[in-house]
Amino acid sequence: MNPRRKLVRKAVIDGATALFVAKGYSGTTTQDIADAVGLQRTSLYYYFKSKEEILAAMIDDVTISAAKRNEAIRFQKDSSVLQRIAVLVEDSVLRILEHPQVVKVLDRTEGELPADLIENYVDAKRGVRDQVIALLSEGIDNGEIADVDVRVAAFALIGMANWTAWWYSPGKGLAPEVIARTISALAVKALAAPKKKTNSTDLIYGIRESIDALEKQIKNTDRRGLKGSGSRKAGGK
Repeated sequence: MNPRRKLVRKAVIDGATALFVAKGYSGTTTQDIADAVGLQRTSLYYYFKSKEEILAAMIDDVTISAAKRNEAIRFQKDSSVLQRIAVLVEDSVLRILEHPQVVKVLDRTEGELPADLIENYVDAKRGVRDQVIALLSEGIDNGEIADVDVRVAAFALIGMANWTAWWYSPGKGLAPEVIARTISALAVKALAAPKKKTNSTDLIYGIRESIDALEKQIKNTDRRGLKGSGSRKAGGK
């Protein structure tokens, strides 16, 4: 796609998004969209054949791409589960804050989606959820994550990320990166398995080991001191 076509497509999507928020998907016509971006309706068809196709592009930009991204993060096996969850949540929040109005449109128009789009949209949402559930299950199995209901936890994580679209104001307050890191840190803290409590036997054993190590260190130091002292006396004679 050449740069100009890409820019115009983005302008059309942005213009359509604003109209869908203000007037609803059903209440917006292709002529409304063309007028909003300063195009003739026939020119608009060069970029999108219908407003349904614009909506499909929104779904691809936000929901389908999220499912693909989550899958990629899930299989980064060189990282711990909690590290991957931190990346996944932060990535999700940043993506949503990049397209907050699109998220609102998709949420509001889900009941109006044409039949050929609803299946793709629902499948993509299910993909987002399933990748999170799989990652949570892996963490519970290896002891990194507390034993929680994975479905409830998955919906909680997704909900935290999605809800930012409704209260975030671009250009005001905290930067998206700060918001994403904060929510990610909260998610990890909430999910992390509690540290195993040390019983009295383990505690005493640990103290005994520390004392033994300290005694050895003292003895070694004394020996080195005595040897050094003897050498000096010999040299003095």
